[in-house]
Amino acid sequence: MRKKSFSLMIVPHSKSSIHEVSLSLLWVLTSVAVLVLSLGFFVFCTVGFYRKNIQASRVEKLKAENNRLLERTKEMESSLVQLRTKMEKLAKEDDELRTVMGLPQIDPDVRMMGIGGLLLGSGNTILSSPAEAYAEKVELDMGQLLRQAKLERASFEEIREKFLTQRERLDHTPSIIPAVGYLSSSFGWRRDPFTGRRTFHYGADISGQRGTPVYATADGRVKKIQYLPRSFGRLVIVTHGYGYETVYAHLSKITVKRGQKVKRGDKIGKMGNTGRSTGTHLHYEVRVNGRPVTPLNYFYAQSYAGS
Repeated sequence: MRKKSFSLMIVPHSKSSIHEVSLSLLWVLTSVAVLVLSLGFFVFCTVGFYRKNIQASRVEKLKAENNRLLERTKEMESSLVQLRTKMEKLAKEDDELRTVMGLPQIDPDVRMMGIGGLLLGSGNTILSSPAEAYAEKVELDMGQLLRQAKLERASFEEIREKFLTQRERLDHTPSIIPAVGYLSSSFGWRRDPFTGRRTFHYGADISGQRGTPVYATADGRVKKIQYLPRSFGRLVIVTHGYGYETVYAHLSKITVKRGQKVKRGDKIGKMGNTGRSTGTHLHYEVRVNGRPVTPLNYFYAQSYAGS
């Protein structure tokens, strides 16, 4: 069988003779294949070279960014260390306040507010760089501090509520001497000045000048205003809540009205000699849950009303 071939005629521009070259089909196909493969290999190498350069550039950028993140994360970690120190100081102050307010201490293990999770460097993480390791550590520390901050906030709110409750109770507890004068008769058994018989005196008598101001000894509301000519004369009873009531008797003048709110130190009347009395004085009682108790126990630091 005759092999297929191609003839290539070369025609020069000069008057030289025409040349004819005969090429076999196999040679043409082989040449074309080699050319295509060479061109493909060249393109492959060129693309690979540029791709490698681009990847190398990206890697360098990622390394630089990773280093910046690492430095930034270390700065954050340093700030968290300072914040943790402040949190420890805050926890100590919280313990002191809870002691003062009579609240139970928070267990140190509870205050740590720890959670479960993967350990850094344990092989169970998928961390691929120091920056990511630091980032995870900082994230865990930050999460713990946030939980501790929430705990401290709840604790301080509890302390605040207890303080307000105690403050309100203290504001409504009789604690001052209701008028300026001297103690002429105290709480307990005594000889009645009118009958001479031994009787129990349920209050404290404070003698002074007529018209001496008489003050409420705690916050409260005027419960009763009354005139009893055969016993207490002009009388004011103030209810303070928490089981406390105070009585002010033998007044020459009353300056409050029934149902009126009063604060500790508010003027409620003037000292007098009304009712069954041998001279100008104030009969003052403190009652706890309806029972008279000695007022002397409620003259804290011997403070005088109006001072």
